[in-house]
Amino acid sequence: MGRPTPELPLLALLLLLPQALRGAPCPEPCRCPPDGALSCPGPRTNLSRLSLTYLPIKVIPSQAFRGLDEVVKIEISQSDSLEKIEANAFDNLLNLSEILIQNTKNLVYIEPGAFTNLPRLKYLSICNTGIRKLPDVTKIFSSEINFILEICDNLHITTIPGNAFQGMNNESITLLWQDRDEAINKFKCP
Repeated sequence: MGRPTPELPLLALLLLLPQALRGAPCPEPCRCPPDGALSCPGPRTNLSRLSLTYLPIKVIPSQAFRGLDEVVKIEISQSDSLEKIEANAFDNLLNLSEILIQNTKNLVYIEPGAFTNLPRLKYLSICNTGIRKLPDVTKIFSSEINFILEICDNLHITTIPGNAFQGMNNESITLLWQDRDEAINKFKCP
């Protein structure tokens, strides 16, 4: 019986490397064409969380998650190719409570109306992206008390426009904002 040679683990690693460089597999029920638009058609039972990481998509189009009525959490992270989220991308997802958009530095534009009619949304996090202006959050229409909007490490956003939260029908909104000086500011909007 001979000892295993050190070349075998190295060979296995080299065989797996091309798959790792292509990115993560697209989760069911989504389709993720390289450099294309994400599509996650529903309905889909027993799907409560959708994690979209390291994907090669450029766009999250309008109605991308249509019919995924049972989903409560959508996480989009670590995608170097994502550039744009279109209007109505997150539309009418009645059970969705969390949206995390993080570490997508090439995401430069979130169209107005991307987040619409999300009555159970409790937490929206948009961090470490390349967006240049605060996304439109006025059409979320969450009925959840103590809604949290976290905006951090978006170094191209320099101001919050007037009436940026007009139309949000929450009793209380907490905004966590991290500015260029790394200070985390917490605002309560009664």
